[in-house]
Amino acid sequence: MKRELHQLHLKSPKSFSITERPNHRSCGSDLPSVFKFTAARWLLALCLTAMSVGSASAGTSAPTNLSVTNKSFQQVSLTWTDNSTSEKNVIVSRSAQATSGYVDIATNAANLTSYTDTTVTPGVTYYYQVTSVAASKTTYTSSSLSVTTPSVAIVSPSSGATNTAAQTVPVTASITQVDNAGITKTEFYDGATLMGTVTTSPYTLNWTITPANNGKHNWTTKAYDNAGGTSVSAPVSVIVKIPCIYALSATNSPTIASTSNSGSFTVTVTGGCAWTPSTAATWIHPTVSGSTVNYTVDTNSGLAGRTNTITILNGTNTVATYTVIQSVDTTAPTVPTGLTASVISSSQVNLGWGASTDTGGSGLAGYKIYKNGVLVTTSASTSYSVTGLAASTTYSFTVAAYDNAGNTSAQSATVSATTQAVPPPTVPTGLT
Repeated sequence: MKRELHQLHLKSPKSFSITERPNHRSCGSDLPSVFKFTAARWLLALCLTAMSVGSASAGTSAPTNLSVTNKSFQQVSLTWTDNSTSEKNVIVSRSAQATSGYVDIATNAANLTSYTDTTVTPGVTYYYQVTSVAASKTTYTSSSLSVTTPSVAIVSPSSGATNTAAQTVPVTASITQVDNAGITKTEFYDGATLMGTVTTSPYTLNWTITPANNGKHNWTTKAYDNAGGTSVSAPVSVIVKIPCIYALSATNSPTIASTSNSGSFTVTVTGGCAWTPSTAATWIHPTVSGSTVNYTVDTNSGLAGRTNTITILNGTNTVATYTVIQSVDTTAPTVPTGLTASVISSSQVNLGWGASTDTGGSGLAGYKIYKNGVLVTTSASTSYSVTGLAASTTYSFTVAAYDNAGNTSAQSATVSATTQAVPPPTVPTGLT
């Protein structure tokens, strides 16, 4: 409230002088320019009473009862009591501080008693004042009102939380009061990926984590109110660090024969971690079918067994190892049977026999041909023609089977054959 007591000079405890004619808001408007009074305190009280009556008669005073009727993410609705009957207009001002920094945000017609501020931001505290402006441009300002706009935040899990076991993690958003507007939905994001939408309180999204989710996750939530406003929470960082557990179960013995053979084993992983098989051995060839690793091996043509591994990798880390042992073939093939010898001429005998079998693993390689107990050649088939023999001569023959590991069977039963005599010369013909 403005007062216009001009140049009031207290000269003594009991007297004062007024050196300018007071206006209509001062006492004694008809008084001369200079008066000296005794009993100054009595007259001062009388003047102040007169000024109060004059101000009230002007019809303008400060608004009262400033309050909030509704607030949402991006709106604040204010109301107040207008105590003026002759004001020029009403100004709404706002500041980030209670006692200073006020900026006019709206100038309204006289006697206005409400205003909605649509330029606010979620989660911010604002201070408001309402001012009545008289026709004389004298201003009368209300007391200030503090308003904090609603906002949304993720309250669970806490930022920096680390999860080391597969589980379901509730991600919960908390929304401060959004008066009459109400909440329509809340969206939950892991980084830029929308993970789900919740439309009713409590605003909780259940997040199932496995080792496949290992890594850092930045969760945010975006809430929508019925007034069209939105609020986005600060990000919450969550770490998933679930160890992978691998178990290997062989469907057959890891020890296999030296010949081309195969085997397999099953990879069971707790939590569904990714994996791939690998081996440094050039003679082992693994492939994957679902959770099963099938492998084949090359024939071991050497005289010693060999061992190597198939490793299970998660990325570049070895998480499990399976050992493959290729044994040495020490078993000879079966002895050939049914050896026969057919005399073809004075220099040739044809041999034939039944096939042998090899169970040692390296595989049947062929047959060794013996003449009179001496090895003369080998054959991959079950027949052979012996040539270059002497006429009218008896020979004994045997055969033995051998495998790829160098194992040789016993010789077969002996069969003998006598070559034909040298035939006499043919009779000359055409003698004249």
